[in-house]
Amino acid sequence: MWRYFIVEYTKTLLICTFGIIALLLTTKLENIAHFIALGAPLDKTFTFVLYQIPYMLQITLPLSSLVSAFSLFARMSTSGELIALRAAGQSIRSLLIPLIMFTLFLGICMMWGLFDISAKSRLATKQLEFDVRHDEPLTFVQNSRYFFKHGAAMELAGSLRTGETAQDLLLCLPSHKNNRLSLMIIKQARTKHNSLHGNFMTVITSNPPEPADRPFGTLLLENADKKKTPIETVHELTQNKTWKVSPEHIALNVLRAKKEVIKQEINTRLYKGRSIKKQSTLLARFTSEPFRRLYLSFGIFTLFLVGAVTGIRTNRNTSRILHTLRPIVCFGLFIGLYLAGKNIDERAYVAIALYLLSHPILITYAYRRAAQIELGKG
Repeated sequence: MWRYFIVEYTKTLLICTFGIIALLLTTKLENIAHFIALGAPLDKTFTFVLYQIPYMLQITLPLSSLVSAFSLFARMSTSGELIALRAAGQSIRSLLIPLIMFTLFLGICMMWGLFDISAKSRLATKQLEFDVRHDEPLTFVQNSRYFFKHGAAMELAGSLRTGETAQDLLLCLPSHKNNRLSLMIIKQARTKHNSLHGNFMTVITSNPPEPADRPFGTLLLENADKKKTPIETVHELTQNKTWKVSPEHIALNVLRAKKEVIKQEINTRLYKGRSIKKQSTLLARFTSEPFRRLYLSFGIFTLFLVGAVTGIRTNRNTSRILHTLRPIVCFGLFIGLYLAGKNIDERAYVAIALYLLSHPILITYAYRRAAQIELGKG
């Protein structure tokens, strides 16, 4: 009986997990398209998609556990299998024991394995993007969002991937440090080997007036028939690592070490009389992060219980709408408290309280529901 329950539950769990991941991947299409636009080959694109999966599993596994348990016990209830097992002397609690142990095992694996894998995959994703930009460092000029962020403008006819030629390349680059504005016009720009080649290049640079009280400055005009610039000179610009590491991207053992470092930094700044607002917020996020992971990991067990007891129907006349609505409401409570805690993780104790709130509520509901089923109430 144990093997039958575990095998049937695992089959449904895998089907639900694959389906939900496929659905969630559609929300990442913009990121995937942007990665392809960097000039990534097919194998790196496939790897990039795979790196998205561990992070999605954090939410997918608890939801799949709910759906799988509900589906399994609803089917067994409808087919009469549960009636036969209960007629043989099996209680509802004894039927749930094998899957309770199995879901607790999955939760432990998720807590001590999946989150660390997810952290490594997030880091590998960023490294993969940097590697692609290293191979095609000039593809950043085709990213309008990048230029808008830096206050620049760009017009490009063609492509600047290796071996291809852009007919016209027009760049308008501000220099806030030197209070200058540069306009670069390149005909027949192309990348070749490790350098940028251009024919008939014109650079117009503005200079501030000297002395400063004069109304107008000067313009510097430079022309060149041919120009070659090493690609290495743009690597610093194209690989600007603006990605900020958050607690979600760190393995659990590193998380503890980082937390101690932040505490020491706070003590040092307090001793010197400096502000600790930023460090306190970061410490709060690192404090609440282990509880967030525990919340999702234990959710596999909690939502299994909810799905199992709401999937059983002892009364043939029970409303199907009410029968389906119960697990939806329970999952809504689970995900609602999770999002609330995650959005206020800078208030560590409030976030932890929210993380610890839903499990007792849902487990209590599942226990009472199981007691009602034992008495034959639908």
